[in-house]
Amino acid sequence: MSLLDKFLPKEKNKEYFLTVGVEENRITATVSLITDKEVTIIGTGISDFEETSEETEAADIAISAAEKKIGEDILVQKVIFGVPLSLIENERIKPAHLSKLKKITNTLSLTPCGFIEYPQALAYYLETKEESPPTLLLLSIGKTQVTFSHIRVGKIEKNVIVEKTSSFTADFGKALSEFSSSEILPSRIMLYNESGDSNLAETQEELLQFPWHKHSTFLHTPKIETLETQALTYALVEAAAKSLAKDLHLEEKEILTVKKKEEVEEVAEETFGFVKGKDITEELVVSTDDTQEEIKKTIEEEKVMQPESELIPDDKTQDEELSYSQKESILGKLPKINFPMPKFSIDKLPFITFCVAGILVISFLFFILWYFPNTTVNLIVYPVSSSSKVDVLFTTNADSIKSAKNTILATTTSEEVSGDKTANTTGKTQIGEKAKGAIILYNKTLNGKNFPKGSILSSSNLKFSLDDDVSIASASDTGEGLTFGKATANITAANIGPENNLASGTNFAFKDLDQSSYYGKNSDKLSGGTSRDVTSVSKDDQDKLLSNLTAELTAKAKQQMMQKLGSGENLLDVSLDTTPTSKKFNKNVSEEAKELSLSLTLKVSSLVYKEHDLTDLTRANTTSVPSGFTLASDKTRISVDEAKTNKNGDVLGKATISYFFFPNIETDKIKSQIAGKSFTQVDKYLSTVQNIGGVEIISDTKLPLFTNKIPFRRENIYITVVSR
Repeated sequence: MSLLDKFLPKEKNKEYFLTVGVEENRITATVSLITDKEVTIIGTGISDFEETSEETEAADIAISAAEKKIGEDILVQKVIFGVPLSLIENERIKPAHLSKLKKITNTLSLTPCGFIEYPQALAYYLETKEESPPTLLLLSIGKTQVTFSHIRVGKIEKNVIVEKTSSFTADFGKALSEFSSSEILPSRIMLYNESGDSNLAETQEELLQFPWHKHSTFLHTPKIETLETQALTYALVEAAAKSLAKDLHLEEKEILTVKKKEEVEEVAEETFGFVKGKDITEELVVSTDDTQEEIKKTIEEEKVMQPESELIPDDKTQDEELSYSQKESILGKLPKINFPMPKFSIDKLPFITFCVAGILVISFLFFILWYFPNTTVNLIVYPVSSSSKVDVLFTTNADSIKSAKNTILATTTSEEVSGDKTANTTGKTQIGEKAKGAIILYNKTLNGKNFPKGSILSSSNLKFSLDDDVSIASASDTGEGLTFGKATANITAANIGPENNLASGTNFAFKDLDQSSYYGKNSDKLSGGTSRDVTSVSKDDQDKLLSNLTAELTAKAKQQMMQKLGSGENLLDVSLDTTPTSKKFNKNVSEEAKELSLSLTLKVSSLVYKEHDLTDLTRANTTSVPSGFTLASDKTRISVDEAKTNKNGDVLGKATISYFFFPNIETDKIKSQIAGKSFTQVDKYLSTVQNIGGVEIISDTKLPLFTNKIPFRRENIYITVVSR
C-alpha cells in the first residue's frame, strides 16, 4: 500500500472498455467508462476499408479516433466485439473472420472479452429503452445482405439472411417465404442501418408499397419504424456494460444510464486535493520519488490483475473457433472464479486443525456444488389448434350494439393523399398522311346531278371522299351518240397509308349509286399516302398506372391513419374505401408518347375498432378445450374476411377465430425427476413424457467436471415451455 492510499480515498468500480463493431467493409469503435451508477460514452470512431485492405489498420484508425478524448496515460485494453449475423455460422464466428479478430487483438495489444450479435444487442437495448420486452420484426440492412430477426417478448425466435437486391420489397417477400405460413408475425417492423450507406427513409417508403393483404402471416398492416443512427452504438455499449458490471461487482440494476461524455455533468469537488470522478493518476503531481514509484507500482499491479481473454487465447492458432456460442454469449457467461488456498504443512499443524480444515474445504466444495450451477431446460411442445367462424357486424351506430349479437362499435377515419407516378407506354398507333388527287366524275343520265362535300367513292376496298360540292351536267345526245356529263373534283382517302396511292385510270363508284349511271376516273395518279407505327398510350397503360398509384397511395394513407390510432385501436382493412378526388393523365389514349404520367389525389377511409372488442368476441364464442391442454388466450387470433358494406356504411363479415391449446406440463415433477441427472439421462426421460416434442438444455453457470450435469438443487433448475 502506498503512502497516498492511507490518506486519499481510492476510486472504486471504474473501468474503461472498448466496443468494436466489425462489419463487411467498416470498423466502428467506441470507448466507454463504467462506474458505480452509469456508463459514459467517451468517444467514437469509424473507419471504412476496401475488400483488399487490411482490417487491422482500419481498426487502429477507428480506435485511435475514439481514444482522443481520454488521457494518454490511460491504456484501454478490454474489448468486446459487435458482430452482424452475416459473419456468424452455427452460433460461432466464421473461422476466416475469427482469424482477422485475433490479428486485430494481437497487433493492437487488446484483451478480448467476448462478442455480441447485433440483433441480440438491439433487442436488449429496445427492452431497456421501452421498459418492456419488445415483440417485432427487426430488419438489418447491410451492404450485400439483409437480416430479418423475429423477436418475440425480447427473445430472438428466428433469423433469416437474404442477399440484397435492387428491390427491397422483393427481398422482404423472399425472407417471408422462410417463415411458416401458419406463423403469425408481429405487426411492428423496425429498420436499422448496418452498413451506413442505405437510406432508411427510402426503404421505409418502399416497404409501404408491399402487398400486406396477400400474406396471412400478418393480421394487420404492420407499423414501420426506423432506429436512430446511434442506436447500434448505444446497444453494444449497454450489452457490454452489463457483462463487465459483474467484474466490478455491480448489480445489473445499478447501471442506470448510458450517456455521452458531453451529457455528463462534471462536478468539481476538492477533497484532499483531487477532483471527484477523475483518476488519481491523471491529476495528482507528487514531489517525492518514493511516492511516485508507489503510484507507478499500483498502476502496474492493476494491469496485471486484468482477466485473461476467454475469446481468443494467444497460445491458440488462428483457425480455432471462439469458445463462445450464442447460448454462452457475453450477456450470460460468468467469469471464471479462482479460489487460492493457503499453503501449509501437515507436520507443522496439529491433526485436529488439519481435520477442521478438511471439513471446511469439503463443506465449501459441497456448498459450491449445491448452490452455484444453474441450468435452463427448454421443453419444446407443439400446440393444438382449432378455428371457428362467426358473423360479425362493425357499425358506427351505437344503438345497433344493443339489438344485434356479435356487433362491434366502430368509428370512421380518413386521410387524403396525393402523388405522381410515371410509367412507360406499351401501345402502338399508326400515324401518317392521306392520299389525295383529282378525278373526273361522269353522269350517264339525262338529268343533272349534285354531289355534296364528303360524298363517298370507293375503289375495290378503298374509300375516298369529295373535298368540295360538285355539280355534273346531264348527258346530251349529239346525233352521233350520247355524250356523258362530266366534272373535275378533288378527293381524299378515308384512311392513311400508301395503299391509297392509286395509279391513273382507276375507276371509282359512288356509294349506293349504280355505276351505270355515275362513276369517276382519275387521269393522274393519287399520291401522298404514308403511314408508320409509333409508341402511344393505350387504355391498358392508363388503367395499370392508375391501379399501381392507387395501391401506393392507399398504403401511404393506411400508414398515416395507423400513426393516429390510439392505444388498442386497429384499422378494419376489409372496410377500406378509396375515392379519387382528382385524376389527371398527361396524355390521352392513342396519343404518341413513350411515357405516361398521372397525378392523383385519393381520399381513403376506413373503420376503426378497439382490439378488446374482438377479445370479448372470442370470449363470447368459446370453444371446448381438449383434455390435458390449456387454452392460450394470448395466442388466440381473429381475422375478418368475406366483408360486405351495406347502405348504412356498416360492414358485415365472417370472423375466423383461431384457438391454440398448450399441453399441461408438470414442471415440479420433471424437476424432481431430472435433478442431478446427466444430459443424456434427461433426454431419455423427457422422451417418455407425453406432449413433449423436444428438449434444449442450456448451462447458465457450470463447474468443471460437471458440465453435462443437471444441478442437484431443484431451485437452480429453470424450466420453460417453448412452442414451435
